[in-house]
Amino acid sequence: MSRRRTVVAAVAAVAVLAMILVLSNPEENRYDRPPLDPRGTGPGGVAALVELLRAEGAQVRIGGTPDERDDVVLQLRDTFSGEAADGLRRWLRTGGTLVTADPYGGYIDSTMPTQRTALEPGACELTAIRDDVRLDPGLPTSLTPAPNSSECFTSVDGAGLTVTRAGAGLVVALSSSVTFTNEVLGRADNAVLATVLLVPNRGVRIRVLDPNRYVSDDEVGDGTVLGALPLRGSQAVTQAVIAFLAVALIRGRRLGRPVDEDLPVPLPAADLVLASGHLLDRNDDATDAAERLRRRARRDLGVATGLGADPHPGELLTLLRDRAGLDRDLIERALVHPVRDRGDLVAVSADLDRLRTELFR
Repeated sequence: MSRRRTVVAAVAAVAVLAMILVLSNPEENRYDRPPLDPRGTGPGGVAALVELLRAEGAQVRIGGTPDERDDVVLQLRDTFSGEAADGLRRWLRTGGTLVTADPYGGYIDSTMPTQRTALEPGACELTAIRDDVRLDPGLPTSLTPAPNSSECFTSVDGAGLTVTRAGAGLVVALSSSVTFTNEVLGRADNAVLATVLLVPNRGVRIRVLDPNRYVSDDEVGDGTVLGALPLRGSQAVTQAVIAFLAVALIRGRRLGRPVDEDLPVPLPAADLVLASGHLLDRNDDATDAAERLRRRARRDLGVATGLGADPHPGELLTLLRDRAGLDRDLIERALVHPVRDRGDLVAVSADLDRLRTELFR
């Protein structure tokens, strides 16, 4: 395949791939997204919570890491480590509110410096929750409050929700994230609890961290290269790989079994000329050898005089006699006189060389 055909094939493949992406209009099935996904509409997703928060007047952003524009951060699962985790702690201490539903997360730290450390154990700091809020299902009372925490939904085993001061910020910890899922958000007062914790006032800026993307040292992803791409990007990469494999299969196909062929033996040009000369010498045919010399001479003279590489012998003789001003006898001896023996062959060869010299002089 020539270079031009290769370029045309590559351009055609790219055009077909782009057409597939445009015409297919791929849409991801949000129902089957992973559990606790902020965009998931299945039973385990939390898309309904995101829509509820927006309906209550909150400005909601999904994924990424907290910044100074965020007032409240919702953490459904702790997937932060390294610099990302330190950044979240710095943001928290400057006055943010972190609502975490991961009982095994690393943000309930009783040693963090606080503005107020004398909260009365057992006294729920959230006023709206003290007004007989009922949850279905209820929160497991598995959290052990720190000395500087208040607790809600308590039992003899512990608390289902704790509120801890952290610098100028606030950590609200829940013992389970089930209350926020699509399947149960509409039951009892689950939606009320979500609104109380996350929307203290209209216009609040909330960031819902993506629980299925692990963040460390400012790198966001799900552990794979394709996972860091949007849906269309991963589909394009997949299609490109398939197209590459198809081209490799087509170009690498073999039509039938291999056939053994005897290749000609390469001979250097000088050896070929010498072998041809020996063959002619063994034939002892001076007339044939002279005709070979004259044929080559007629081609050279025809090209030089404008008659072409295969001039008519009569036209060539006339042109050389009348227009080139060459010796008539020389022309006759070189191109016309019969050759009977080797002596005549040698004479013809010399005359042809002299004719070329006279013409090209």
